[in-house]
Amino acid sequence: MHYHCIHGAWHGAWVWDPLIDRLSDAGHTVTAPDLPGPGAPPHHRDESINLESHIRAAVPENAGWLVGHSYGGMIAKALIDRYPDKVMGVILIEALWPERSGQSVIDLLPQAAAETIMQRTEESGNGWTMPPPPAAQFAIADKQLETQVERRLVHQPLATFEQALEWHDNTTPQCFLIASDRNPQPYEATADRLKLNGCRVKHISGGHNLMLTNPDAVFDAMAQIASHRS
Repeated sequence: MHYHCIHGAWHGAWVWDPLIDRLSDAGHTVTAPDLPGPGAPPHHRDESINLESHIRAAVPENAGWLVGHSYGGMIAKALIDRYPDKVMGVILIEALWPERSGQSVIDLLPQAAAETIMQRTEESGNGWTMPPPPAAQFAIADKQLETQVERRLVHQPLATFEQALEWHDNTTPQCFLIASDRNPQPYEATADRLKLNGCRVKHISGGHNLMLTNPDAVFDAMAQIASHRS
């Protein structure tokens, strides 16, 4: 089985490393692109990078399962719409999944969160890059790991959140993994909406970065979903 993993905002492909180890040990192949801007070297970061830039950078070479984390859900939505022959299924980990064509990430965020991002971008991001939030926001119980994540977070181009995503395909993800230990839980409404459309919702402890904090449980959930679909 092949898995194509798409990281979220402010992160890089490094966030998948523990899960990649488990998938590889089980005989699966995995790709995890570094999106330009967040995961790329500094000289590849520029003001022109937007959501479309990330979609183009994340097109899978091989057919397989898409795994989208957080902001990566927006990219997964675009890929299944444009390249259905390359997508066997979609697994989301606390991820965005637009309900209507023409929505942007900013449209999907609570108003207070969107306002905070815009304010921090203006104050600390030269008006076009979004400074990363404190890693404490991700509810990582291991404080040493939280510190490591904090050090690796990088600025994200604002245009990736502002550009609207147009799509036509109404495919529902096969699985939505959501943290059982976040309160308030910002992805509960998305999980409930997808569940009504037939998506399996699984609650796992480990905060927002489940593939980093609880890779064994994520691996087990992915294996169960993939075997059920095959």
